[in-house]
Amino acid sequence: MKKWLIIQFKQIGDVILTTQLPREIRKLYPQAEVDFLTFSMNKDLLTYNPNIRNVLTVPSGSGFISTIRSALAVRNGHYDVILDTQNTPRSMYSVLFSGAEYKVGFRKSKRRFAYNTFVSSKGAYAGLIKLNMLKSFDTAFSADKYDCSPEVFYTQADKVSMVQKAMACGLKLDKPYITMAPTHKKVTRRWKLKHFADTANWLAETKDLQVVLTYGPGERDYITSGLEGMRLHRNIIVAPPLTLLELAALMSGAEMHIGNDSAPHHMAVSQKTPTFVVIGSTSSGWVHPHKRHTYINLGLDCQPCRSSICRISDEIPCMNDLTFEMIKPELDKFISENKIG
Repeated sequence: MKKWLIIQFKQIGDVILTTQLPREIRKLYPQAEVDFLTFSMNKDLLTYNPNIRNVLTVPSGSGFISTIRSALAVRNGHYDVILDTQNTPRSMYSVLFSGAEYKVGFRKSKRRFAYNTFVSSKGAYAGLIKLNMLKSFDTAFSADKYDCSPEVFYTQADKVSMVQKAMACGLKLDKPYITMAPTHKKVTRRWKLKHFADTANWLAETKDLQVVLTYGPGERDYITSGLEGMRLHRNIIVAPPLTLLELAALMSGAEMHIGNDSAPHHMAVSQKTPTFVVIGSTSSGWVHPHKRHTYINLGLDCQPCRSSICRISDEIPCMNDLTFEMIKPELDKFISENKIG
């Protein structure tokens, strides 16, 4: 079992939540050669990981021909073990024709015929669920034995670039700052921007913290237009456009991260930065179990609905009715316990 392949095409957050697997595989088998198959857009997240030998990529949104090409590349890799954490038709083809001795998939997969080794997809934290893939190779497997913390590595060049961009936007890197990610593609997982602004003002005014508002591609206008007309403290800064690794470098120096259940949340966890997450339609299973990570929600009977559409109201009560004043006591306690700032 020398040659291993991990398959996780998307999303960015899910790829980050798979980065602990190469490290834990090599703890179990120090001589293991671990490759990773993902979408091209995620390559930078994995390129500098010392536990990954090669990153195989396929363009996102590509068709059947591209799927066959990636399956052939996997076949030519002569892998002994394939861990399919993606569980989609595209990943199934790569597994089915791989020739690997161990083809590991989730027990509840609709494509069970492609695998010969099965693990449970149940678990409290998504990172631990992925580590279930190692159960078949460790007779003494236990959740406590393995480290479920993801890790993303950036270069010195990424850090230098981030510093230049951040300073140009007015961020003082020699003073405490936090990152805040108010965006999400799904409205049922996006806390209202006004609540984020109220939180940022309080942090800037009472905790003397700089607050850096981050965003993904195409999301800057949501923040800038949404904040128009709002009273904002001078220490609230809209971040410049950053690459994924520049974002990692920014978060590695932050006192904490506040945001929705989204990719920036998992990126902050990968940098061992404390996180405070506001949860809407999703479950707490996406929150790392360490005490430096926590979450808050409104606690409605319908939570978690795991839906992209709210069946109660277009106002999305779980994301609208949960105000800053309601989260303030828990946030203040978290800041105190983690010595933020």
